[in-house]
Amino acid sequence: MRPGLRRGETRSSTLHHVTRYLALLTFAGAAAAYAQEDGLAAKSGVTPLTVMVAASPDAGFFYPYFLKLSTVSRAPRPTRLIVETNNTGTPSDDFEDHLRAARRATEQSVGAFAANRLELPLLVPAFPRPASDSLVYTHALDSDSLDIETGPMRRLDLQLLAMVDDAIKRLKAAGIAAEPQFLMTGFSASATFANRFTMIHPERVARLAIGGFNGVLMLPTARVNGTDLPYPLGLSDYEARFGAPFDREAWLAIPQFLFMGENDTNDAVKFDDAYPETDRRIVYGVMGESMQPDRWRFVQRVYRDSGANIVALTYREIGHGTNERINEDVAEFLAGATEILISDRVALGMGLGAEGACDGGNSPCVSSVRPNGAADRAGIRRGDVVRRFGTREIGTPADLADAVAEAKNGDRVVMVVHRRQRELTLEIEFTHEDLLAY
Repeated sequence: MRPGLRRGETRSSTLHHVTRYLALLTFAGAAAAYAQEDGLAAKSGVTPLTVMVAASPDAGFFYPYFLKLSTVSRAPRPTRLIVETNNTGTPSDDFEDHLRAARRATEQSVGAFAANRLELPLLVPAFPRPASDSLVYTHALDSDSLDIETGPMRRLDLQLLAMVDDAIKRLKAAGIAAEPQFLMTGFSASATFANRFTMIHPERVARLAIGGFNGVLMLPTARVNGTDLPYPLGLSDYEARFGAPFDREAWLAIPQFLFMGENDTNDAVKFDDAYPETDRRIVYGVMGESMQPDRWRFVQRVYRDSGANIVALTYREIGHGTNERINEDVAEFLAGATEILISDRVALGMGLGAEGACDGGNSPCVSSVRPNGAADRAGIRRGDVVRRFGTREIGTPADLADAVAEAKNGDRVVMVVHRRQRELTLEIEFTHEDLLAY
């Protein structure tokens, strides 16, 4: 193999990578481009690229957005965008503050980690959050921001859709096919934005992974115990506000990963810019005044009762932030694993692919393994087919999920897997590090 090339790569295929990047840059026109040197460059052999696409009112968006490509696939296979909206953290009338925060999110965010890990394109808009009208919490897509009828800040949700469509066109011009449905991530205010956006436009979101959202989610119901829930708390004014009924079927079809940190005390409900007094009273009266565990458990129950396709986790010893384990779980979920195998007490630390993906049957096929998790320490590898967990014979992913639900801290469980026509017996030990809060 010639120096500087990966296995199976040729000079012509490397040139193909570069040609695609140049095509993207050319299509971006006068957009500013930034080359980034990070660990991914060594991994992919191609320097990651971020372009800032200028605002285009004619295309439906009044603010710029950043589009990052971590790598370029060898073949023009369909891909999906990851979208995470910017969260500056404080209001400012200096747009450069929001622009810098959006640029930083392409490198340091839940979505950025997932995009790097999965080698998918990442889109981050640069929306403003004005200090001169601080009650308009654009970065959380609150009701005040949606009430704006004129000017460049009107309907930021529609502007985001226009940005996504524009990015898909740019990627296509560079020879990269992207699906119209995208993956959405967020943390804190950007998680709240993503939750509300997904309720408004469920037909465009393929998967959702969000955390740190103050224990409050927009509920898929118009009222609870006789109390009306207007936007952004629920659906009582949904049709009047958006001109169409809530697409419940499309929303229920979206796999959603929802998480909070056990020690998270960042409660935005207390502040007027996030929730006016009328909404605050509803949140306290319906969902609970205590963010954790009362309010967080309440919204989980409502989502599950509605039939929503959710994985909801509370991470031990985590405050208002994420760590590598959480980021890996998000990437694993966005990659399409049908399960993140957890019980109320422990996490197995592996994802399952589609049934039959390994052996043509229904047995659980391991699609991903989180580094240093219980499965990884036991020697479980991607592609393994699970046959037995403890004393239970495993025939379906549901069988394995039920078996894991019985595990607890300190347990040592024998797991039998098939790997390359061999049967292996491995021992999984659950430790304190594998514990979840509840």
